[in-house]
Amino acid sequence: MKILVITLDGLGDRPAPVLQGRTAVEAAHTPNLDALAAQGINGLLTSVGPGIPAGTPTAHSVMFGYELNEIPGRAVFHAVARGLIPEDGEVVCLTRFASVQPENGSLRLLERRMSGPEEESSSLAQAIGTYVHEGVELRLAYTGDTEGILFLRGKVNDAITDCDPLGSDLPVIKAQPMDASPDRAVSQRTADAINAYLSRAYGILRDHPVNHARVDRGELPMNFMLAKWAGTRAHLPPFAARHGLKAISLTSEEILIGVMHELGVETWTDEKHDIEEDMRARLIQARACFQQGYDFVHVHTKEPDAVAHYADPVKKKEAIEALDRGMLPVLQELLGDDDLVVCVTSDHSTPSQVSGHLKPGKFHDQHAGEPVPISIISRNALTDSVTSFSERAGAHGALGLVRGTDLMPILLSQAERTNVIGWRPTPQDILYRPKEIEPFPG
Repeated sequence: MKILVITLDGLGDRPAPVLQGRTAVEAAHTPNLDALAAQGINGLLTSVGPGIPAGTPTAHSVMFGYELNEIPGRAVFHAVARGLIPEDGEVVCLTRFASVQPENGSLRLLERRMSGPEEESSSLAQAIGTYVHEGVELRLAYTGDTEGILFLRGKVNDAITDCDPLGSDLPVIKAQPMDASPDRAVSQRTADAINAYLSRAYGILRDHPVNHARVDRGELPMNFMLAKWAGTRAHLPPFAARHGLKAISLTSEEILIGVMHELGVETWTDEKHDIEEDMRARLIQARACFQQGYDFVHVHTKEPDAVAHYADPVKKKEAIEALDRGMLPVLQELLGDDDLVVCVTSDHSTPSQVSGHLKPGKFHDQHAGEPVPISIISRNALTDSVTSFSERAGAHGALGLVRGTDLMPILLSQAERTNVIGWRPTPQDILYRPKEIEPFPG
């Protein structure tokens, strides 16, 4: 049997007053998602653990069968997706130009999502491109849209704090060694190098002609560079080796493209501007992928998450409705395949309202720890009494609360591809039933 996983990124939410106390998916008109729930077995999924917010790369990595301690810092996935493959031993950080001002001996963040002509950002990046601090080499690779990848080479590790406070309620954070660092002295050296680089960059950017011109135009200066999500490349075991499935992910989200690259999963990255049309195109491509011999097809859309980050429950509801419309007629055709397991879920909750961001259109970067709905449809699924796809409905489903690490074993079991614990058909300890073994000579 084959497996189709559809993740509606950031679908989960909290009750919104403007939606009469319902979540966005509860309030949305979703006849197709509801029909899926009625045909399958339902529950709630928490990718990492109850109450723990997760980002897209961490959530998907865990859901695809990888442990938290295997997953590299998020900057690795960004670097790889942008064609910048870190060398062994290098530490990479994601960077972003920001605007700050001194306040009480620290730097208050005025704006962390800057915009402007590319030639301005490129000129600023060139001015702070390389630096050496006590044997640590730092090199900025500017990648566009005010962002870049900072490479650190030397005696360094990635066990350091972020400098980005992810919001304006905290000042810029000083890089520090993590308490759990495997080598605190090396982490301190790494943090010192980051701090020295950012301090130098601040001095250069503050006095750069580009920023003088921005101030003259009445714009905030891009006078600081935030660094976060330090990581080193982990060389993860390929998805095919771990699960025995030929897989492809249909995603246009940069961070997931990086994740799939590191998991050895192929990607299809086409994207339509219209939400409904985009979902329909992905499902059409999923059908083609199964015909081409793939065992596992992942369909991903970023829309619920992208809308929720702009604090508008109504627009999130409308985006979910568009995705639901896009599921016809292809999904019903796929469900007609008795040899297919279909799983519809999300990776995490993205609240469409958070404290201080109640005005629609104001960006926030928070995720939430609430679980998300999950429905699984297959000929082996024990259907339950749930008839709608939502958080509250899923709480009554027979699946119960599913952790991210449970997802692949559940799907493999539904697809009749699991191995019995204790049986050793190969030298590797595998969960799936292999298609190829070393035959005994006859």
